[in-house]
Amino acid sequence: MVRSEQGFGSIDIYYVLIVSVVYLLLEICVKPNWLYILLALAPGPRYGTAIQDDARRLSDGTVRLWPATLYGSLEELARLAWIEELAETDRPDGGSGRERFYRITAAGRELLEAECARLEAIARTARSRLSAQVSGA
Repeated sequence: MVRSEQGFGSIDIYYVLIVSVVYLLLEICVKPNWLYILLALAPGPRYGTAIQDDARRLSDGTVRLWPATLYGSLEELARLAWIEELAETDRPDGGSGRERFYRITAAGRELLEAECARLEAIARTARSRLSAQVSGA
């Protein structure tokens, strides 16, 4: 069996593939919290408070990731192999040393791109319907 020794420990690669295929086949909507966490991590590694702040800024204040929600979501995203916690040797300089840094994985970036495309398609359809004239009603 192929295994990876990054992030939170051993991750069964077959499990990651199955989860990714299930996502693509079912077109499961990404939870809003997950979407904003992935968006916050897209430019590069960040730690918890920076992720919270960026999610709030990106959502114009509508998404507030309280610690229980944030760290629960980070654990779920890591379990799905869409993000990973950085090893101490890979962490950016300048922190206090207590922060836990996370980064988006290649699978997470693919998922984020797919979700953005899905949301863009929905928005296009909605704009088209909203701009269409109602006939005969």
